[in-house]
Amino acid sequence: MLLDGIIEVRIKAFELDENIVVRACDWCGQPFYQGRHNHRFCTLECGRRLHMAERRAALALFRTINVTEDERRRMVG
Repeated sequence: MLLDGIIEVRIKAFELDENIVVRACDWCGQPFYQGRHNHRFCTLECGRRLHMAERRAALALFRTINVTEDERRRMVG
């Protein structure tokens, strides 16, 4: 809406539609319109942050286990 040269921005709430799925982002929890069945994040940045956190956690776990070289070879096969 334009009032005296100033644009008024209104935040529109999510409208539920039977054809569009609204889902919470797996990283930040913000609701977003899920375009495809496999979308998990509201933005690419949220996806990158979650995957980086998962990688860091896996690396930290691996380092705390302190596996020897022989045991690593057996795990890899």
